[in-house]
Amino acid sequence: MGYTSPYGLVYLGQFDSIPRSGGTSDSYYFNIFKKNAPSQRPTTLICAASPCVHTYLNDEPKTYIKGSELEITVINLNDSVPLSSFYSEEDDDWKIELYTSIDNGTSVTNQLLFSGYLIQENCEEVLTDIGHEIKLVFNDNLGLLKEIKLDRKSTRLNSSHTVISYAVFCLKKK
Repeated sequence: MGYTSPYGLVYLGQFDSIPRSGGTSDSYYFNIFKKNAPSQRPTTLICAASPCVHTYLNDEPKTYIKGSELEITVINLNDSVPLSSFYSEEDDDWKIELYTSIDNGTSVTNQLLFSGYLIQENCEEVLTDIGHEIKLVFNDNLGLLKEIKLDRKSTRLNSSHTVISYAVFCLKKK
């Protein structure tokens, strides 16, 4: 019996990077999921002129684990995707996955670049009747791992564990 994700695909979007000197550009796409969303055909979002910014948070320069944020900017035409549609009382209701498509000439592979959850208080929308941008900000929650000492035995995790098991434990921590 396989793992079934509780997330359903609700929105998707696609954009290309600025062309390089040779005229080639990189293709990117993102999928936005909602927890316990009914199965439906996803809505394609229109990306803004600057559709995506991925930044690392202000962490100490020598830490091994650095949290990051992904800011997606899309166009809300005719109130088709208002910011209010992303409202949730849970921090993990909305999830994003950002991919790049790598074409090596014979095949195309998709590489996951970012996976994270919506931070509602950092999102923005200008209130106007005409088409306008909405900004969605997602966080990978890796910054939470800074509080966990990986070089000492924990009282809650008292046996041998891999670093990834610590990461999973910390991400589940409330």
